[in-house]
Amino acid sequence: MSSQRTMYKSGIPSKLSFKYSNFISPVRGSKQWSSLSNMLPILPPTLRRPPGRTTKVKRKEPDETQTIERLSKRGVDMRCSKCKRIGHNKKSCKGEVGQNIPVKRHKVGVPTQQQATPN
Repeated sequence: MSSQRTMYKSGIPSKLSFKYSNFISPVRGSKQWSSLSNMLPILPPTLRRPPGRTTKVKRKEPDETQTIERLSKRGVDMRCSKCKRIGHNKKSCKGEVGQNIPVKRHKVGVPTQQQATPN
């Protein structure tokens, strides 16, 4: 019992240090630490990709150029594929299928002789 009192008075801070003093010798400061210069440095753990859906488009840095390959549909009129009218789509169409509605189309190709020679 007297050895316990002398250990507490000598500066060992807690009961645990007294309990494990036979196995682990207490170190009183960083001066008593052993040097680790011959060991490899401890690196942080590698980053793992988090679970879940990945991003579809790469996040661009401010100095990267923006892609202009895709055009937006802003300003394009919606046309129904059933009745060929502008202003609604196939889902909200109230017209009948196959109505004879004239559709304006641009002529593409080589002009014919009637268009080329105005006589």
